[in-house]
Parts: sequence; structure tokens; C-alpha cells
Amino acid sequence: MSEALIASVARSPIGRAVKGSLFDVRPDDLAAKMVEAAIGAVPQLDPAEIEDLYLGCGEPYDEQGANMARRVAVLAGLDGLPGATVVHGGALALGRPFGMTGARISATLLNGLRARGARYGLETMCVGGGQGMAMILELLT
Repeated sequence: MSEALIASVARSPIGRAVKGSLFDVRPDDLAAKMVEAAIGAVPQLDPAEIEDLYLGCGEPYDEQGANMARRVAVLAGLDGLPGATVVHGGALALGRPFGMTGARISATLLNGLRARGARYGLETMCVGGGQGMAMILELLT
């Protein structure tokens, strides 16, 4: 497939950290439910037609560590589906100081591209007040 297609979206409920209603729910189980819901919203989609699962993860440690996307694929019953976990996380997960979101994410993205031997990366940034930007970077060697 040469083009990406978004056929459906699903989002999880939001709970308070540490003592909220989702405290006992594992992040991979919750993400698997969202994948199942997104696939279920498009009944004409044959799950065997899905080629990849990309999953963003802001804080990849403990239960959401390693390749969470692959675990989510298996939990969602898509055992043969490759999964790749993205998101080095967002600006908050990276611990950026106020006012330098773009610089912090750009540096982390470029370092990640070098480490993986990759050429292109996508950076998304919150501007505040519901605004946002995206930028594609190309690592020139």
C-alpha cells in the first residue's frame, strides 16, 4: 500500500492519574479496546487487510514499555499484525521547559532519527489554547 488511510478513530475514556476510575486498567488492555472499537466501527473492513499498527506512547515504561503496539495487536486478536510504538513521547513527557516545546521535540526527534538510521520524522507541537503545528524533518547526512 502506498497511501495511508484513516477509516475510523476511537479514543479511550479519560481518568484521573493514580486514584481515578482507570487506575487498575493496564494501558495495553485499554489501547487494545480502542483498536477493537476503531475496527468495529467499519464493518466492511476486513482486519486481514490492515498492514501495520502504529501506536503513540508518551511514557514508554512499565506496562506501556517495550513495543506496546505489538502487544496491543495481539490483545486485539490481530496476532499476525506488525506493530510499531512511536509517540519518544510528547513535550510534557520529555520534560520540556516552558516555551521551548519545538526545540525540545526537534532535538529528540533528530537524535532518534540518527539512532535508528532513519531519514524522515514527524514532529507535532502544541501551541497552546487548542492550537497546534506539525513539521516533517529530514535528516541530512
